[in-house]
Amino acid sequence: MSDGREQEIAFNEAIHALGTRIDVESVPGVAEHAYRLDAVEGPRSPSALRARLKENGNRPIRVITVGGNETSVEVAGEIKTAWPNAEVTMVSSSRCGDFKGPRVEDAIRDELARLDVRMIDRETVTELRSAELVTANGKALSFDICIWSAGLRSAPLASNAGLATDAQGRIWVDPNLRSISHAHIFAVGDAAHPMAPTGAPYRISAFVALSTGAYVADAILRRGSMRKSDPFSFSTYGQGIAIGRGGVGFFSYPDDKPTWFIVTGGTARVIRNFFVWFISYALKLERRMPGFFFWLGRRRVSWHEANQAVQRVRTGPAGQSA
Repeated sequence: MSDGREQEIAFNEAIHALGTRIDVESVPGVAEHAYRLDAVEGPRSPSALRARLKENGNRPIRVITVGGNETSVEVAGEIKTAWPNAEVTMVSSSRCGDFKGPRVEDAIRDELARLDVRMIDRETVTELRSAELVTANGKALSFDICIWSAGLRSAPLASNAGLATDAQGRIWVDPNLRSISHAHIFAVGDAAHPMAPTGAPYRISAFVALSTGAYVADAILRRGSMRKSDPFSFSTYGQGIAIGRGGVGFFSYPDDKPTWFIVTGGTARVIRNFFVWFISYALKLERRMPGFFFWLGRRRVSWHEANQAVQRVRTGPAGQSA
């Protein structure tokens, strides 16, 4: 409660939708010295980072962003575009931009190189200090600002409550997105780790969060009927990554793999902004007209496939850890 007092609320069913946050516990020094793009306030929040950059003006400053994923790519491009005199470096344990295959990776790296963003590949950060980071190879890199986006972790509520979770704290769920250890609790979006196939690969994204939320709402409404829900499944449409004033965009229907052609430059940024608008507008319409949201690929997985997959996981290493 807002006054700090605890309150118990009884329920028959619950939906866990607390998402994920940047993992700042796995590497020493990250919590104390790195900025992160979480929806929080505080001395290492996005608003604090923005204030620090504005305060510096356009004087030369060394910025390091750790992680080779979409968030790290976008923040590197945005900072380099807004503050051209900044020396921006990306550090990744794999390869910077390597999250959707070689064609997309090459396009992303070309856009970053055009902005003069330095990329350091295959360096795992083992410690973060106030003005430098140390890698597993013994390399030390100095910085004025470090932004951390290397890994996510779910809120600790589920694991603390005794639910079966994976190493990142996500709840193991069955084909109906129910907890495998507490069947009266659903998990959606980033907080869920499905044991069964989901059509397109299940990854952290706004579209997956929207689709799983709609699916669970439908499943709860069907509770009083005799109809059995199909296993959760979905298809993807495409993805866009903003890189400064340009970007990289591509279609990914139906399995989240780049198809057809890749778009770069200003057109790609328009595509990326369209996806952001689409998700935001779909949420607004769903609030006004519950049941409006519809997603493709809702019957891609049969109960036979789902049950076989669950059985394999339960008897394998992942099931043992769950």
